[in-house]
Order: sequence, then structure tokens, then C-alpha cells
Amino acid sequence: MLKVGIELVDDDFRVCSIIEVLIDVYFLDYQAISLYVGVDEEIIRAFVNNPSTIPYDLKYRITVKVYMIFYMFK
Repeated sequence: MLKVGIELVDDDFRVCSIIEVLIDVYFLDYQAISLYVGVDEEIIRAFVNNPSTIPYDLKYRITVKVYMIFYMFK
């Protein structure tokens, strides 16, 4: 059951959704997120708008750090 639920949502969409929660619920902005992640703000914006344009190594970095930020706020 859990496996089915996990596979229903695309990984990139899941990370983008967490970024949106950090912005909408925890009042972080793209600049703050980019500082915590260690990438330019435009890369975070590009990731949210079209994750397929971001190289895998940057996606990995963004994902790990965004999940950590989200975990700290929870």
C-alpha cells in the first residue's frame, strides 16, 4: 500500500511541493531557500518551474537540503 502511494507522485513534483510549503506555510522566500541550499536563487526558481531543466547533481543537492529544511520546521 505504501509503495503504491509513493509511486503515485513524481519525485520532482514532491520536492517542488515541499518548496511551495516552505514558502507558503513557513514564509521562506526563494532567496532564503537558495542560501540554505547553496545554489543561486534562479536555480531554485527554475527547478520549481521546470525540474527537467536542472542537472541531476543539482537536483540531488536541492532535494537533500530542501528535505532537511522541511524536517527542521516540522
